[in-house]
Amino acid sequence: MSGENILTINGKKVKVTNTGKLYWKKEKITKGDLIKYYAEVSKYILPYLKNRPESL
Repeated sequence: MSGENILTINGKKVKVTNTGKLYWKKEKITKGDLIKYYAEVSKYILPYLKNRPESL
C-alpha cells in the first residue's frame, strides 16, 4: 500500500489516504501495514471487539 487506496468493506467503498505514513519509525511500520494487519486478523478480532469503544 502506498499513497491512496480504495478498500471495499461490507460492500462499501472506503477511501484510505496516507498509507505510506510511518506510525512507528523504529520498526518501519506504516499506516498501510497497520490496515493490512487489521484486515488479516479481522475475522478473529471483530467478534471480541463488538459493542466495545475503540480508538487509535
